[in-house]
Amino acid sequence: MGVLIFSLADTVPSEISSDRVKQELEKYGFRVWDIKHISEEESEKCKDFIVAELWKNRSKLHNEARIKTLIIAYDLAVTPPTFTQKNLYPGIDNARLLLFAYHFKNQLSSNKADLLEGGMLRSTINDVTSRQCLSKLWPDLISVLDNVIRDDLRCLSSTFTVLKDLTPTGCYSKVYLIDYDGQLAVEKLYRPECSKKFEKEKTAYLELSDMVDGVPNALFIGENSLILPYINESLKFEPSDCKLVPLKSIRPIIHTLKQIYDAGYAVIDCHSGNCLFESALEVWLIDFEFLYKYKSYPASFLESYDIDGVPDDFDGDIPPGFPGYLKHPWVNEFGVTPRFALEHGDIQIRFRRAIFWLRQVCPIFVYRKIRSGLRFGLALTNLLLRKSGLFSGRRIYIRMRP
Repeated sequence: MGVLIFSLADTVPSEISSDRVKQELEKYGFRVWDIKHISEEESEKCKDFIVAELWKNRSKLHNEARIKTLIIAYDLAVTPPTFTQKNLYPGIDNARLLLFAYHFKNQLSSNKADLLEGGMLRSTINDVTSRQCLSKLWPDLISVLDNVIRDDLRCLSSTFTVLKDLTPTGCYSKVYLIDYDGQLAVEKLYRPECSKKFEKEKTAYLELSDMVDGVPNALFIGENSLILPYINESLKFEPSDCKLVPLKSIRPIIHTLKQIYDAGYAVIDCHSGNCLFESALEVWLIDFEFLYKYKSYPASFLESYDIDGVPDDFDGDIPPGFPGYLKHPWVNEFGVTPRFALEHGDIQIRFRRAIFWLRQVCPIFVYRKIRSGLRFGLALTNLLLRKSGLFSGRRIYIRMRP
């Protein structure tokens, strides 16, 4: 499993405290095992293993700063890097590090320009380098850490026959396709530290499933696990393909959200990626880790958080990176606002969706195709140069979203 070490320099401002980094790491699925304040001698020993490439390190300040704090984290569900990621960032063995670096840098620099310059925040880039660093500093700790990781993995091991691992990222849980008493089912096993999110899922599948048409009933709920019916998606819909939600599916989704609102809840993490399209007219909502019980009930369904967006003073838990759909739910997926979809007929909705796709989605689609082509070309060039021995550098750097 992937071990990573993050370092903070003695020049770090209060905005990047070790507790803040720990909080953000846990949002992205990393488990922080220990935070150590190290001596000057230990700082010198670990310098060779900590790199600055991912952390926008351009100024000379990093040469004067001393590493003061090490944050030791591990990941139970490593996301393998793609060909492009591997060759633009040689040495990276977990793509989730790229995702975390991208979002955390953006968070901080939005508050204060170039906050990360000067090597204030750096990290190792893979499990091997991290273990080498730990061996140099505290060799006895590796076996202790491995025991902790093994114990955690046992908590996330299924007792059923696993047919497929369905976990793409596994921030909070592991998800398996299993054989459950002769039928296909989905098992979701939660990490111990994510018990609050598990409780929200339990609420959805115990309470809401009886009141809401589009929430499936759980087959079994255990101490840290859910077993849900396997829903075969006959309508293949992938939001990352720059497609809009099928027109016939819009009203079933809104109907489900209305029933959840009537029950006093908001989904919050509400987007088409958390929908299963059994058919155009039969859509199921899943993943209720951010389920929110209203304290102050919105005046109408159209003002609910799943339709109108979360307010600025929202006091609930939100998905990492503060995705855009929190403020403008469904607009980028329906092509119209939910309000417009409720108040107008199919012909008007189709016309608006066509204009939206041409003006908003098509340019993004073209940009992504060009970007992915350029990235692949750079990655291939980087690979060939390194293989030929003409280029010994670590990588060709390009600042981009992973």
